[in-house]
Amino acid sequence: MQMQLPFFFSKVKLINFSLGFYQDNGLVYYLHNGSPIFCHKKDDVRSYRYISGNLIINGLCRIKELSGVFDVNKCNIERY
Repeated sequence: MQMQLPFFFSKVKLINFSLGFYQDNGLVYYLHNGSPIFCHKKDDVRSYRYISGNLIINGLCRIKELSGVFDVNKCNIERY
């Protein structure tokens, strides 16, 4: 399998070198190497928590990276 290079457009805020997110029309999109992997409504806290935990469990990012990008305490992310 050929390795994909990460391609992100200008609206994307990077979480790490291969993971980013952006907001558009009231939705938040999560991208891995430029391909969408998750999406939720901007105000949907339950989906945000589920996706945050899922990103960490699947090894796509670390708690520290999410904490820095979303400005959320690390202890809160650990609870998600």
